[in-house]
Amino acid sequence: VEVGQSIRTALAERNLPHRASDVKPHVTISLGIASWVPLPSASSEELVKAADWALYQAKIRGRDRYCIYPHRKWKPSQERS
Repeated sequence: VEVGQSIRTALAERNLPHRASDVKPHVTISLGIASWVPLPSASSEELVKAADWALYQAKIRGRDRYCIYPHRKWKPSQERS
């Protein structure tokens, strides 16, 4: 979260123009954050899928923000019911 917020802050400080944006008149960034202690049945693809889900949530909630994947909802595909 700290790294993501520092990236957003640094980009905002640059104030790069983005005339085609529907969000703000300058370039912004949306981030999806996911992390966990890996299990033997988990793969790196599962972690990427979780981060991608969180990124999608950031975009549908208005962009220019980060969202964190809620661990309690994610199970590696081999363990899903």
